[in-house]
Amino acid sequence: YQRRVRGRPLVAKMDAIAHAISDDPKTGGMFCLSLIGNVLCWVGIAYTPSRIFFEEKSSGVSLPIFATITSLVVGLVVLTASGSRSRFMLKYVQGAPNGMAMCLMMFSAYCLNIWTIEHRQDKGFATGILDDSNTAFSCYLAGAICSMAAHLYYHNRIPSRIAELK
Repeated sequence: YQRRVRGRPLVAKMDAIAHAISDDPKTGGMFCLSLIGNVLCWVGIAYTPSRIFFEEKSSGVSLPIFATITSLVVGLVVLTASGSRSRFMLKYVQGAPNGMAMCLMMFSAYCLNIWTIEHRQDKGFATGILDDSNTAFSCYLAGAICSMAAHLYYHNRIPSRIAELK
């Protein structure tokens, strides 16, 4: 019995990822960098104080959470398409999905900067505000930079990978 995911066995998807790491180790390394970046972004989201969003943190950080999930899914699709040697999927993921992941990451970092900027300036005993909003933005920004580096690598590497597969 094999567990099926959209008509293909799950084992085939894992084999595709293993093939991608062996055939194109830099793409696998960039996916690991993207994974580290996403974890840093999630730490930044966890440190974001709820007072910024009038105690409605879940609605305030939904865009940054969506951006990190999109980034992770695009990285997995790039890795799977590269390992399964699917030129069609590589051409597809290089365009709109990778561009959307990059735009969402940059826009989320910008929004988090705007939302936390006044709270990062209010430090001290008088306000009772600690350095958590600065930590939140620093972690999210570091994670977004790591993820952007991976997505820019995907954007530049995919055309040469498609040429290799011809």
